[in-house]
Amino acid sequence: MLRYYPQAANFAGGYKKSPNRVTFINHQTGEHRVVLDPSPPGIITGIAMSELVDWYNLNIRENAWPLLVATEFVFRFLAIHPFQDGNGRLGRVLFILALLQSDDKYIKEITPYITIDRHIEQNRSLYYIRLHQCSEGKFLDDLQKYNIEPLAWFFIKILRSSLFDIEVYRNRYALLQKLSESALAVLNCFKSSPEKRLKVSDIEKDIARPRRTFQYALQTLTKKEFIQKLGQKAGTRYQLIF
Repeated sequence: MLRYYPQAANFAGGYKKSPNRVTFINHQTGEHRVVLDPSPPGIITGIAMSELVDWYNLNIRENAWPLLVATEFVFRFLAIHPFQDGNGRLGRVLFILALLQSDDKYIKEITPYITIDRHIEQNRSLYYIRLHQCSEGKFLDDLQKYNIEPLAWFFIKILRSSLFDIEVYRNRYALLQKLSESALAVLNCFKSSPEKRLKVSDIEKDIARPRRTFQYALQTLTKKEFIQKLGQKAGTRYQLIF
């Protein structure tokens, strides 16, 4: 899966070789806060992942509560943070995969229409708080000390909210079909880094368009709420709207 994430291309196929703490950056204050301090690289990570996969395969179809299995699976994966990069994206994919692999007919029917990325991005600060609450931000050898309840309630909330996204994405798809070639080229710049805030220069160097055309495309995408403009003048950044 990581081969589709350019920033992690050099790490795909192997576990991490250096520590990779999860931090939350407050862009307004500049504060850095540690969300998770994962397992150290090396044998501990390898053993923890092997045990996690065995636990998942045993529980995903035997347990009567697949949502709780999916939540614990994803939290333990994130607490290990086995790869050098791309763990957050992969964790969200694994959450959806776990729901699809469960034996719960209702959950399997609605899961293809669930867009948890949108709601995690909209509630990123709360998401990190819930992750931290599960283990006080630490990887633990004693799995009984993990408390996944805060994260489980968070996922229940966003699953409920995401069921109303079908109309949102139907409308967005209709607007997408009407975008100009230049606007589509600008939008494509966010594909590899959907959560990042890009400067005008970051976008401009990726597309070969006259400045006026490029600026008009940014205005169009902002007006139609595909991207949002953050900051002013030299500090201006653009970010994808989920």
